Amino acid sequence: MAAAVCTAAAADAAAAAAVATGEPVIRNCKISFRLSGEIDLPRRLQRTASSIKYFHNFAVIRSNFVYTVFMSGFVNATKIGTLADCSRAVDHLLSILDVGRDALQGAFSVDNITAAGHFPMRIRLSAVKTIPGMHVRFKPDRFAGLSIRFDNVRGTIIVFKSGSYTIVGAKTADDVNRAFCRVEEYLQTY
Repeated sequence: MAAAVCTAAAADAAAAAAVATGEPVIRNCKISFRLSGEIDLPRRLQRTASSIKYFHNFAVIRSNFVYTVFMSGFVNATKIGTLADCSRAVDHLLSILDVGRDALQGAFSVDNITAAGHFPMRIRLSAVKTIPGMHVRFKPDRFAGLSIRFDNVRGTIIVFKSGSYTIVGAKTADDVNRAFCRVEEYLQTY
């Protein structure tokens, strides 16, 4: 338990430092993994204190994290605050289902990372011009943010006129940092 507290404290300290510099802070990770065999969800979940909603072939479990568990054994997990917590999210579900690690088929994969931050300036979104390798989408009548994607960078950064931004579609912390650095570099010339 002490290690989890240290990890959370370290993550909080890193987040505070990132906010001060405008760097992105990871806010959510979405992972997926597979459990072996069919899962009798009602039987496995009858003793848990977690919030559970059943559907035809899956259940949504709200606990420390949010899980969508399909009877086929496929699992999506989200509301994971840091990359370091991904393994903890898997272990937490295994404990809820009362199955061991041998129930896992392979490792989890990170499907999406969402990060957020704030540039120290207001941004005139309508004045943003594209450069080679940069794709911009701005439809102010439909959405208040400007979407920017770069070739060879995984992830999209959505920038708002206040300077706030959100990065979506990244799969690693390096993807988040590359997207941030490219946009920051562009804005310095803008």
